[in-house]
Amino acid sequence: MCSNGYGGSGLKRIRYGFMLLQLCSVIVAALLINQVLGSVTRSSLWNNIIREFRLLSLKGINLFSHMKKKVGNGVHTLFWEYNWLTDSPLMQIYPRLFALECNKHATVVEKLSDISLIFSFRRTPHGGAEEEKLVNLLDNVDSVILSNSNDGWVWSLESSGEFSVKSARVYIDDYFLPLVSSTTRWVKIVPIKINILA
Repeated sequence: MCSNGYGGSGLKRIRYGFMLLQLCSVIVAALLINQVLGSVTRSSLWNNIIREFRLLSLKGINLFSHMKKKVGNGVHTLFWEYNWLTDSPLMQIYPRLFALECNKHATVVEKLSDISLIFSFRRTPHGGAEEEKLVNLLDNVDSVILSNSNDGWVWSLESSGEFSVKSARVYIDDYFLPLVSSTTRWVKIVPIKINILA
């Protein structure tokens, strides 16, 4: 077994990373299920996490907006409901087109494998605003190339794209804690216990 340079095995760090990734997936799934099904009154750990996300969003912190779906094969990414192509879900950017859609829970691979994006619409978009939005959507989707890899999530607050509690905490602290322009003054003559009042 090889060492990671910190006195422990690299295998433990990999296992820990996978556990964090699974935890993030469960949190995201719980949030998405809650968005679709509405609030659940039963008390549980996941309902408490969802409640905290809601409380933070009421205070102006939307942690979910920093999670973006990374499309691989498109099997587990919902075309209209996830923010995979832009920073917002397509149903929010193109509400008129979403209203025309019959299969509102279609995956990316389902929509892109159709003859046309409007194949599952209940009617063809009319001229004007609907047609303009359709052309805009087609331009955006035209650059998408599906791969053989699985879909995943990307955390925008971390350069690696992986979720970290530290980055979420720093983001929340930067929002709530005031910026202090002056540095703390330490008086060396006064004992440490009293020094904090200086």
